[in-house]
Amino acid sequence: MSIEKINYVWLVFHYETNKLTNLTGRREDKENSKASTVFKYTTASIKTFIDHNPDKINDIIVYTDDLDLIEKNIKEYINKKINLVDIKEKIDIWKKCDYPWYPKTAFLKDIHEINSSILFIDNDCICRESVDPLVEKIKDGKSVILWEPEREISNTRPYWGWQKTTNYLDRPSNYWVYNDGIIGINKKQINEGIFKKSHDMCLDVWNNVDITDIPGRPSDYIPKRVFIAQQIAICFTCQDENLDLVESRKYFHHFYSNKLECLKYL
Repeated sequence: MSIEKINYVWLVFHYETNKLTNLTGRREDKENSKASTVFKYTTASIKTFIDHNPDKINDIIVYTDDLDLIEKNIKEYINKKINLVDIKEKIDIWKKCDYPWYPKTAFLKDIHEINSSILFIDNDCICRESVDPLVEKIKDGKSVILWEPEREISNTRPYWGWQKTTNYLDRPSNYWVYNDGIIGINKKQINEGIFKKSHDMCLDVWNNVDITDIPGRPSDYIPKRVFIAQQIAICFTCQDENLDLVESRKYFHHFYSNKLECLKYL
């Protein structure tokens, strides 16, 4: 009996820092998106994964727009052979989109090229233990692995725009949004176009949902559009497909609000 292949995937590139700060208004986003910092905490993420999953090192793939920089970091902090793939030309095209996190959704749309199930790991996720139980959930084809549940739409504040987005997409208000720093999914769903559907939904939300006119919006709330469009899109698409949303917080820290914490694990 053949064993289903699973790849453990990272995407690391030079961010458009001004797009991030203009959207979120957080000055720390500019500091945390410097290449010297991003590539280093990505290396910490990979290192901790290998520490807890040494048998999976040959199934790691790191996609990047700067082979030299990621190689330098891996040589310094890991010193093991990692499969690195240069996709600079694609990333340069993806970064032209005004949605700051578009490279992630565009990359996932193209992930079918590796012909395997995947566990996609954000650069600021630190592995805590073996992911073998998550692998079993990916293999069952009935689940999607995400990081943690954040909100049920019906329980959110309207000014964030998630209720307006849900109404625009004609989805039920009991849909959940999970943090998507971790995404684990079976190749069957990938081949059936789940990431293509998510990609298209993300752009639809980003381009067509204006949240500036929502009553009760605080005067100092900066975003004019839904900055978690990609996160909503992957969660909604998976629920459209009746996939179980499985939390992986036991297996990963996700330092999305303080990425520099990752550096402590080098």
